[in-house]
Amino acid sequence: MGCGSSRSRRHHTRIIDLVEVREEAPARRAEPDPLEELATLYAKGKIDRDTFLRYRELGEDGRLSMEDIRALREGKLPATTSGDPGLEAELKALSEEIIGVRNRVSALREERARLLAELERASSRAEGALEDSGLEAHNLFKDKVAKEERLRRLETEIARLGASLEKLEALFQELEAERLEAKVDAWAERVARLKGGMR
Repeated sequence: MGCGSSRSRRHHTRIIDLVEVREEAPARRAEPDPLEELATLYAKGKIDRDTFLRYRELGEDGRLSMEDIRALREGKLPATTSGDPGLEAELKALSEEIIGVRNRVSALREERARLLAELERASSRAEGALEDSGLEAHNLFKDKVAKEERLRRLETEIARLGASLEKLEALFQELEAERLEAKVDAWAERVARLKGGMR
Protein backbone atom coordinates (compact mmCIF):
# COMPACT_ATOMS: atom_id res chain seq x y z
CA MET A 1 0.00 0.00 0.00
CA GLY A 2 2.74 2.44 1.03
CA CYS A 3 4.84 1.75 -2.07
CA GLY A 4 1.89 2.12 -4.43
CA SER A 5 0.88 5.33 -2.71
CA SER A 6 4.42 6.70 -3.16
CA ARG A 7 4.45 5.89 -6.88
CA SER A 8 1.04 7.53 -7.25
CA ARG A 9 2.29 10.69 -5.54
CA ARG A 10 5.40 10.80 -7.75
CA HIS A 11 3.29 10.34 -10.89
CA HIS A 12 0.88 13.06 -9.76
CA THR A 13 3.79 15.42 -9.03
CA ARG A 14 5.28 14.73 -12.50
CA ILE A 15 1.98 15.63 -14.16
CA ILE A 16 1.81 18.89 -12.18
CA ASP A 17 5.40 19.72 -13.18
CA LEU A 18 4.61 19.16 -16.86
CA VAL A 19 1.53 21.36 -16.66
CA GLU A 20 3.50 24.13 -14.95
CA VAL A 21 6.24 23.97 -17.59
CA ARG A 22 3.68 24.23 -20.38
CA GLU A 23 1.97 27.16 -18.67
CA GLU A 24 5.25 28.97 -18.04
CA ALA A 25 6.73 28.43 -21.49
CA PRO A 26 5.77 31.44 -23.66
CA ALA A 27 4.45 30.74 -27.13
CA ARG A 28 7.25 31.56 -29.51
CA ARG A 29 6.32 33.42 -32.65
CA ALA A 30 8.60 33.05 -35.62
CA GLU A 31 10.45 36.27 -36.37
CA PRO A 32 9.62 37.55 -39.86
CA ASP A 33 12.45 37.36 -42.36
CA PRO A 34 13.27 40.85 -43.73
CA LEU A 35 14.28 39.34 -47.09
CA GLU A 36 10.96 37.50 -47.40
CA GLU A 37 9.06 40.66 -46.43
CA LEU A 38 11.08 42.62 -49.00
CA ALA A 39 10.18 40.08 -51.71
CA THR A 40 6.51 40.38 -50.72
CA LEU A 41 6.62 44.18 -51.07
CA TYR A 42 8.17 43.80 -54.52
CA ALA A 43 5.61 41.17 -55.60
CA LYS A 44 2.78 43.49 -54.52
CA GLY A 45 4.25 46.40 -56.46
CA LYS A 46 4.97 48.45 -53.33
CA ILE A 47 8.60 48.98 -54.35
CA ASP A 48 10.29 49.06 -57.75
CA ARG A 49 12.92 46.66 -59.07
CA ASP A 50 15.87 48.95 -58.33
CA THR A 51 14.81 49.40 -54.72
CA PHE A 52 14.22 45.66 -54.36
CA LEU A 53 17.66 44.75 -55.72
CA ARG A 54 19.42 47.39 -53.64
CA TYR A 55 17.81 46.35 -50.36
CA ARG A 56 18.07 42.65 -51.15
CA GLU A 57 21.82 43.17 -51.31
CA LEU A 58 21.66 44.74 -47.85
CA GLY A 59 19.58 41.82 -46.59
CA GLU A 60 22.08 39.30 -47.90
CA ASP A 61 24.76 41.19 -45.96
CA GLY A 62 22.61 41.03 -42.82
CA ARG A 63 22.04 44.81 -42.80
CA LEU A 64 18.29 44.84 -43.43
CA SER A 65 15.95 44.98 -40.43
CA MET A 66 12.19 44.83 -39.98
CA GLU A 67 12.29 48.57 -39.16
CA ASP A 68 13.65 49.10 -42.67
CA ILE A 69 10.80 46.97 -44.06
CA ARG A 70 8.22 49.03 -42.16
CA ALA A 71 9.74 52.21 -43.56
CA LEU A 72 9.51 50.80 -47.09
CA ARG A 73 5.85 49.88 -46.51
CA GLU A 74 5.20 53.53 -45.66
CA GLY A 75 6.85 54.70 -48.87
CA LYS A 76 10.04 55.78 -47.12
CA LEU A 77 13.57 54.59 -47.79
CA PRO A 78 15.55 53.57 -44.70
CA ALA A 79 19.04 54.98 -44.41
CA THR A 80 20.82 51.61 -44.24
CA THR A 81 23.14 51.97 -47.21
CA SER A 82 26.80 52.78 -46.91
CA GLY A 83 29.11 54.91 -49.00
CA ASP A 84 29.04 58.59 -49.94
CA PRO A 85 26.47 60.22 -47.59
CA GLY A 86 25.69 62.93 -50.15
CA LEU A 87 25.09 60.42 -52.92
CA GLU A 88 23.02 58.20 -50.64
CA ALA A 89 20.89 61.19 -49.61
CA GLU A 90 20.31 62.09 -53.24
CA LEU A 91 19.34 58.52 -54.07
CA LYS A 92 16.96 58.41 -51.12
CA ALA A 93 15.31 61.71 -52.03
CA LEU A 94 15.10 60.76 -55.70
CA SER A 95 13.60 57.36 -54.91
CA GLU A 96 10.93 58.96 -52.73
CA GLU A 97 10.14 61.44 -55.50
CA ILE A 98 9.80 58.59 -58.00
CA ILE A 99 7.45 56.74 -55.67
CA GLY A 100 5.36 59.90 -55.26
CA VAL A 101 5.12 60.51 -59.01
CA ARG A 102 4.23 56.87 -59.67
CA ASN A 103 1.47 57.02 -57.09
CA ARG A 104 0.16 60.22 -58.67
CA VAL A 105 0.19 58.68 -62.16
CA SER A 106 -1.57 55.58 -60.83
CA ALA A 107 -4.27 57.73 -59.20
CA LEU A 108 -4.78 59.74 -62.40
CA ARG A 109 -5.08 56.59 -64.47
CA GLU A 110 -7.73 55.26 -62.11
CA GLU A 111 -9.59 58.56 -62.40
CA ARG A 112 -9.28 58.40 -66.19
CA ALA A 113 -10.80 54.90 -66.25
CA ARG A 114 -13.67 56.07 -64.07
CA LEU A 115 -14.20 59.17 -66.22
CA LEU A 116 -14.21 57.12 -69.42
CA ALA A 117 -16.99 54.95 -68.02
CA GLU A 118 -18.95 58.05 -67.00
CA LEU A 119 -18.37 59.65 -70.40
CA GLU A 120 -19.69 56.58 -72.16
CA ARG A 121 -22.87 56.74 -70.12
CA ALA A 122 -23.19 60.50 -70.66
CA SER A 123 -22.75 60.09 -74.43
CA SER A 124 -25.43 57.42 -74.50
CA ARG A 125 -27.85 59.65 -72.61
CA ALA A 126 -27.03 62.64 -74.80
CA GLU A 127 -27.65 60.65 -77.99
CA GLY A 128 -30.97 59.49 -76.61
CA ALA A 129 -31.99 63.12 -76.11
CA LEU A 130 -31.09 64.36 -79.62
CA GLU A 131 -34.71 64.99 -80.53
CA ASP A 132 -35.38 66.77 -77.26
CA SER A 133 -34.61 70.47 -77.35
CA GLY A 134 -35.51 71.04 -73.71
CA LEU A 135 -33.41 71.90 -70.67
CA GLU A 136 -32.66 68.24 -69.86
CA ALA A 137 -31.07 67.63 -73.28
CA HIS A 138 -29.03 70.82 -72.91
CA ASN A 139 -27.75 69.72 -69.49
CA LEU A 140 -26.88 66.24 -70.80
CA PHE A 141 -24.76 67.66 -73.62
CA LYS A 142 -23.18 70.18 -71.25
CA ASP A 143 -22.23 67.36 -68.87
CA LYS A 144 -20.78 65.33 -71.75
CA VAL A 145 -18.64 68.26 -72.92
CA ALA A 146 -17.39 68.90 -69.38
CA LYS A 147 -16.34 65.27 -69.00
CA GLU A 148 -14.54 65.34 -72.36
CA GLU A 149 -12.64 68.45 -71.28
CA ARG A 150 -11.70 66.85 -67.97
CA LEU A 151 -10.51 63.76 -69.82
CA ARG A 152 -8.28 65.87 -72.07
CA ARG A 153 -6.73 67.55 -69.04
CA LEU A 154 -6.15 64.17 -67.44
CA GLU A 155 -4.43 62.81 -70.54
CA THR A 156 -2.18 65.89 -70.66
CA GLU A 157 -1.27 65.56 -66.98
CA ILE A 158 -0.59 61.83 -67.27
CA ALA A 159 1.65 62.44 -70.28
CA ARG A 160 3.52 65.22 -68.46
CA LEU A 161 4.06 63.13 -65.34
CA GLY A 162 5.06 60.15 -67.46
CA ALA A 163 7.79 62.21 -69.14
CA SER A 164 8.98 63.51 -65.75
CA LEU A 165 9.01 59.98 -64.39
CA GLU A 166 11.22 58.77 -67.24
CA LYS A 167 13.72 61.56 -66.51
CA LEU A 168 13.68 60.83 -62.79
CA GLU A 169 14.24 57.12 -63.38
CA ALA A 170 17.07 57.82 -65.81
CA LEU A 171 18.72 60.11 -63.25
CA PHE A 172 18.24 57.48 -60.56
CA GLN A 173 19.93 54.87 -62.76
CA GLU A 174 22.82 57.25 -63.32
CA LEU A 175 23.26 57.93 -59.61
CA GLU A 176 22.88 54.24 -58.81
CA ALA A 177 25.62 53.44 -61.31
CA GLU A 178 27.86 56.00 -59.57
CA ARG A 179 27.09 54.39 -56.22
CA LEU A 180 27.93 50.92 -57.51
CA GLU A 181 31.10 52.21 -59.14
CA ALA A 182 32.17 53.81 -55.86
CA LYS A 183 31.42 50.54 -54.08
CA VAL A 184 33.53 48.57 -56.55
CA ASP A 185 36.38 51.07 -56.15
CA ALA A 186 36.15 50.70 -52.36
CA TRP A 187 36.31 46.91 -52.64
CA ALA A 188 39.26 47.13 -55.04
CA GLU A 189 41.10 49.40 -52.61
CA ARG A 190 40.34 47.01 -49.74
CA VAL A 191 41.61 44.01 -51.71
CA ALA A 192 44.77 45.94 -52.65
CA ARG A 193 45.42 46.70 -48.97
CA LEU A 194 44.89 43.06 -48.04
CA LYS A 195 47.31 41.93 -50.74
CA GLY A 196 49.85 44.49 -49.54
CA GLY A 197 49.57 43.19 -46.01
CA MET A 198 50.20 39.61 -47.17
CA ARG A 199 53.56 40.44 -48.71
